[in-house]
Amino acid sequence: EALLSHMPRVSCRCAVGGTSVHGDVAALRGSLCPGILVGTPGRLNDLLSGGHGAAAAFGRVACLVLDEADQLLALGFRRPVEAVVASLRRAAHPAAPPWQTLLFSATLRGDVRSLAAAARRGCAPPTAAEDDDLLVADAIGAEAP
Repeated sequence: EALLSHMPRVSCRCAVGGTSVHGDVAALRGSLCPGILVGTPGRLNDLLSGGHGAAAAFGRVACLVLDEADQLLALGFRRPVEAVVASLRRAAHPAAPPWQTLLFSATLRGDVRSLAAAARRGCAPPTAAEDDDLLVADAIGAEAP
């Protein structure tokens, strides 16, 4: 919220299990649909396939965040994540710019790289020349306040 306070025209929504699906649906169907949607694979798939009328709003999502990607894969969430990506591709409005995918992971094993490739904006798998599209930060420094 502090970061978004500097960007008044951008909104963010967190959609996770254990919260009201009706609140998520209302946010996605409303005129102030979030530009950034962060959620668990299960809740996102619920919204996409639940018949709530929220799926059309996914065409306006500008950013897909896959946090703890290595853990998502270790816990067996590859298919649900791939279903979310496929739904975003289907829902994308032709005039809207493609969404941005942010993938965070403590490790970059082959399966995480494969998921990153699958979640890219383009539908085709990357070739070796396209691997530059995958930005890897080996270490992120932090300064004490």
